[in-house]
Amino acid sequence: MVPDGQRIAYIRSNWAYNARTSSVEVNEWQKASAGTLFSDSRLSPALHWLPDGRLIYAFGSTQHQQDSTLWVVSLQQSRRISSPPKRITGGHGWISQVAGSADGKVLIFLRGNWLPSVYVGTLAADGMHLLANRRLTLDENENIPGSWTPDSKAVLFSSDRNGTREIFKQAIDQPLAETLVTSVDHVSQPRVTPDGSEILYISTPKSASPETPSSIFAIPIGGGTPRLVLKDVGIWNVQCARLPSMICLYSIAKEILGKRFGSM
Repeated sequence: MVPDGQRIAYIRSNWAYNARTSSVEVNEWQKASAGTLFSDSRLSPALHWLPDGRLIYAFGSTQHQQDSTLWVVSLQQSRRISSPPKRITGGHGWISQVAGSADGKVLIFLRGNWLPSVYVGTLAADGMHLLANRRLTLDENENIPGSWTPDSKAVLFSSDRNGTREIFKQAIDQPLAETLVTSVDHVSQPRVTPDGSEILYISTPKSASPETPSSIFAIPIGGGTPRLVLKDVGIWNVQCARLPSMICLYSIAKEILGKRFGSM
């Protein structure tokens, strides 16, 4: 809320898998009058109004999802930006909260890192705990497992280690992964089909909006040329059953009365 208590600022976001639209809105709450200050898909939840009327906000990096920068902009009473935004800090880690001191001279902010890795372990006979586990992916990037190969000798996972999300295969007795799918788009969620012959995955354009279609592709289990299976808006999940079933399903997010819901 602005120091005079007449206006509030907040971030409004619409989400779909691998796609988001966000905007900063300023609301004169006593008049029920709201307007969009600016829109940018890089906006994080961090937002704070300084005593002198300047607005602090955070951007996530388009190059690395774990990097964030803080920016400051001056506003007019008309809800317009009165001067170009200025970057005040940057670094590794996602900025999710920011607050200023009473005199507006000092900022505090929360920066966190989310770097999932792939681990493998042996399941006990009772199925209740792991007898041992070890880290498979040894790099400091986002590595998200999706499926085992049919022979249980390798793990399929997505990773942003090359600057965009790609799909890899790594044998459990090897220190390095093999690249399976590269693309100009974000690709993720590798799933082995029930008969073990192909790998399905989701492909979403980097600059997608919630209305931009995503695609499900298939490639041979040993690698090869992808083939398009289907396109739909808001795809965020794909799963496959096991034999004797031959069914795979996918989930989408739909917008109903301005809200987005997941469905299968």
